[in-house]
Parts: sequence; C-alpha cells; structure tokens
Amino acid sequence: MRRIITYSLATAFIAMTAVVAPAALAQSSAAVGFRNELKTPVLVQGFTIVNGTQRGGPSILVPPGRTAWENNLPAGDRYYTIYDANAPRTVLLRDARVSVTPRAELFFLIRQNGPSRITLTADSCCQ
Repeated sequence: MRRIITYSLATAFIAMTAVVAPAALAQSSAAVGFRNELKTPVLVQGFTIVNGTQRGGPSILVPPGRTAWENNLPAGDRYYTIYDANAPRTVLLRDARVSVTPRAELFFLIRQNGPSRITLTADSCCQ
C-alpha cells in the first residue's frame, strides 16, 4: 500500500512538472540581438532592475560586422551600456533603455551617428 501511494504521488508530481515547467520557460525566453556596424569590436553589458536590485547579464563581445545574442531575459525594461572592447573603460553609449516583452526577439544595430556618437537602432531583421 505504501508503494502505491508513493508511486501515485511521484507520478502526479512528474505530470505537474511537465505541464508547469514549459509555461514558466516560455514566459522568460526573450532574446535581444546586436549587430556591430562599427569598425572596432564592442562590449555590450545589460542589466534589469528587479525588486530594486540591478540584475546584470554577461558582457557580450561583438566583433565588427558580427552578431551576438543575449538569451533568457526577464520581461521589463533592460538597460544596455556599450563599451569600446579595445579600451573597456571607454563608454560609447550609456544606459540605452530597451523594453523586453515575454517571448520577444528584439534585434538592434550598433551604428555610428556622427563623429563621436553611437546609436542603438532597432531592426526588424533577426539573423
């Protein structure tokens, strides 16, 4: 009798996990991509404010003419700072705000807009 109850509980738990886990993963599977259109490599660092605390992601190296992605992002406003990879203390763009929605795939171009100004431009093409 004890084995039957244990087996029933284990089966119910596995069934609930199979139903709930994909739904939880689907809500937080947003991604943001960056394509570097500059002549030098850049580092992209993003953070989200969750319950008043900054939750930063990894630093992403984006070589010239290449694309890099940041995956599994929480929904909400995300702030990105872009640094010159050859001189990491040099900030090219500070705290550019991006609104991330659940299951979204956003794509941005890192472009030069003037002699010393960098912009993050939204693009509809996901590569």
